[in-house]
Amino acid sequence: MQSPLPGTVPDTPSAVFERIATQPGAYWLDSGPVCGPHARYHLLGCNPSAELRPHNRNPFECMRTFLEPLKSEKALPIPAARVVGYLAYDLGRFIEQVPHSKSPQYDELVLNQYDACVTFDMSLGRAWLSASSTAAASA
Repeated sequence: MQSPLPGTVPDTPSAVFERIATQPGAYWLDSGPVCGPHARYHLLGCNPSAELRPHNRNPFECMRTFLEPLKSEKALPIPAARVVGYLAYDLGRFIEQVPHSKSPQYDELVLNQYDACVTFDMSLGRAWLSASSTAAASA
């Protein structure tokens, strides 16, 4: 579900991020520099409902299993971040034969699933709350 936040953008994305930055899994994705032509959307969220860290398992199989339940979700008209994370360069060793180096000091793949996201549309001067349920919207 998506619902516009009342009025124009209630705060700047940076002001909202300052409020959530210390929460677990806080993220801020923006689409580019403020004055650039691609700076339309800013997506913010925190407190993931699920996390994937494969830990010595096939990361691609783990990712497929993790993302499978989201495939049936209806596409939203406003961009929203349901899964945020990273895939490290070292994932290449699961695809091709490369000399094995010592274990990396970080996870090769981390994905967090979020039940709610605030999306700022700077072009329209509006903000939306996207949530997977009414309970997630009120959290």
